[in-house]
Amino acid sequence: EVSIDNKQPVSNRFINVSITPEIILRFDKALEEASLSGATVAITRNGNSVLSQIRLDDDQKTVFITPGPGIELEPLTRYSLHISADVEGSQGERFSAVVFDFYPESDGRIKFPPLSDTELLTHVQRQTFKYF
Repeated sequence: EVSIDNKQPVSNRFINVSITPEIILRFDKALEEASLSGATVAITRNGNSVLSQIRLDDDQKTVFITPGPGIELEPLTRYSLHISADVEGSQGERFSAVVFDFYPESDGRIKFPPLSDTELLTHVQRQTFKYF
């Protein structure tokens, strides 16, 4: 079972997670801690790994993943959580590889200066006339 910020996936996808998400993986079998690393459980953006902290809970079945210290994910950007088939159970069990996509929510910061209605109309007209 996978959850991000206490949300469940829909079609292997999460939307509107925080920019500092807490990802929780729950397995039905105890895990071999040595099999958990950035190579077997990774957050990626455009194929590049995001520095992450991975922690196995005392029950040996629950894994917590968060972006590294001071790292905030880019809002409204696609990230992927990769769980490799190289993750092993404590008795040598193997798990299927899986990928989940997720999208951090907007941080609410205004990216562009606000335009009045007149300025917006003028801008749209200019852009439209450039097209023709």
